[in-house]
Amino acid sequence: MFILSGFIIAYIIIQLINSLTTDVSFQLANTITVDESLEKTGYLVRSESVLEAPDSGVITYAVSEGQKVGSSQIIATVYSSSRGVEIQERIRQIDDKINVLESSSIDTSYLTSDVSKIDAKLYDYLIKIRSSVQDGQISRVFQYKDKLLINFNKRRLITNSDTDYQARLAALRQEKNDLTASLQDPIGSVYAGSPGYFSTLLDGYESIFTIDKVNALTVDSFHDMIAEKPASLPDNAIGKIVTDFDWYTLCEVSSEEANDFIKGRSYSLFFLYSYGDEVTGILDEIVRQTDTDKVVLKFRIEEVPQGFDFSREQPVRIIKETMSGLSIPRAALRVVDQVNGVYVIYGNTVKFKKVIILHNTETNYVCREINSSDEDVRKGEIDPSEYLSRYEQVIVNGKDLYDGKILE
Repeated sequence: MFILSGFIIAYIIIQLINSLTTDVSFQLANTITVDESLEKTGYLVRSESVLEAPDSGVITYAVSEGQKVGSSQIIATVYSSSRGVEIQERIRQIDDKINVLESSSIDTSYLTSDVSKIDAKLYDYLIKIRSSVQDGQISRVFQYKDKLLINFNKRRLITNSDTDYQARLAALRQEKNDLTASLQDPIGSVYAGSPGYFSTLLDGYESIFTIDKVNALTVDSFHDMIAEKPASLPDNAIGKIVTDFDWYTLCEVSSEEANDFIKGRSYSLFFLYSYGDEVTGILDEIVRQTDTDKVVLKFRIEEVPQGFDFSREQPVRIIKETMSGLSIPRAALRVVDQVNGVYVIYGNTVKFKKVIILHNTETNYVCREINSSDEDVRKGEIDPSEYLSRYEQVIVNGKDLYDGKILE
């Protein structure tokens, strides 16, 4: 009985303390920007022309993957043996070295004080190389490597008066001349039939995913395209030319998901195979069909990012809408007289502030930030003093809260 009486007394004391004190925690109402997005499978469509080598032999490419080429530009050369290919590869390496050394030259405008600027560039390129390696972007590593070497050479020229690259340049040019003179005549060449971008990536869908089909697209024809097996390619196919600078991404969504999309509007698309590279896609068409609730979004894209992965089928994240507003924890939301709002701290007083919810996440609500320039404020339809403002102290939790309550 003595122990039981002690528990009863302790319980009464705790309840009295709780009734006399108000334990509240708060969080400042800060701005936040969130994306409403869809993650879908994208199908890439380009105007593509397959290139074929005219003769059997060993092929060496004169252009690199993704390079922009002009009409009738030489794409590849065919030699009877591998010796010609080896010489061409060595000439290409020499050209790269000559380009680096020529770019490394400095004039009298460079001073010793410029070393700190070059050091900053060296550090920046080292960071970019490390990040590219971590992300698996090997093609970008080679891009930054040359820039790193050029700035390193410039630093040596500034700090070491004995450094001179002219002798090295002369030796490289002489080696190139000697190799060119020994180069055998090719047995054939491949030329671009029209301007565009060169690619060695062939998948057999070049004649299936065509611009003509996209221009007459239906939901059924889209399903037919993705279900069709790839066509057989010629044995002598060596690559293709993307002959149009505009290309398309097709994404299938539900009718409900398509409701808020607007034809002609630009959307941000993130392609996961290209390490999240962002491109801007114009919603060219919203393809609907009466006998299905499936919808195909056709995005037209006018840019070709360097090193972009043009795999035919790949994941893509579509940013449907970007919203900015005030962030409040979900636990802070209160409903008073069927009005959404939060309690905030004014000195030692509790005040109820209305909120207009724009979007919700797992942990927060994004609420509209009311500004004096808003049309409904200027018309007198909304009193901004009744709504939550930036940096106000939002009460996250607390007991028996009401407008005007005094906090002890």
